[in-house]
Amino acid sequence: MKTFKEFVTEQESIDEVSTVRVDVSPYQASHGIDPSRNTAKQARWFFAVDRRSKLNKEGDDYIIAKGSFKEAAEKAKAWAKTKGATTVYVLP
Repeated sequence: MKTFKEFVTEQESIDEVSTVRVDVSPYQASHGIDPSRNTAKQARWFFAVDRRSKLNKEGDDYIIAKGSFKEAAEKAKAWAKTKGATTVYVLP
């Protein structure tokens, strides 16, 4: 059973990640659909915090997250938070 302090710490980390917004407009412009409508249980998703930067090094400029879109978006939000970003872009 979690202590109250552990529960509060966990909730704070969840709240911090949820402040990052996922922008799907680059993906929609390329594919014509919202990525959340992709029903694949396993896919590779490409995320970046700046849609116009040079994407040279994975982990620094972009990440590739595997899984459903929802799972991948949560991973991308956590990564973007470490970069100090408020928006993460789903790239085609």
